[in-house]
Amino acid sequence: MLQLYVCFKEMIRKYLVEDQRGVTAIEYGLIAAVIVVALTAAGGGLTQVSEALNDIFVFIAGELTPPGG
Repeated sequence: MLQLYVCFKEMIRKYLVEDQRGVTAIEYGLIAAVIVVALTAAGGGLTQVSEALNDIFVFIAGELTPPGG
C-alpha cells in the first residue's frame, strides 16, 4: 500500500512540477483578463481611437489602385 501511495505521489509531483503547460495557459489567461479590464476601463476613449483607425484605413483603401488599373 505504501508503494502505491509513493508511486501516486511521484506521478502527481511529476505532473504538477514538470508539466508547465497548465501554468503557461493560466498566465496567458491572466494577461488576457488584464487587457480586457484595461480596455473596459478606457471606455469612451477606445471609441475615438477605433473611429480614427477606421478613417485611416478607409483613406488608405481609397488611395490604392487595383492591379492593372
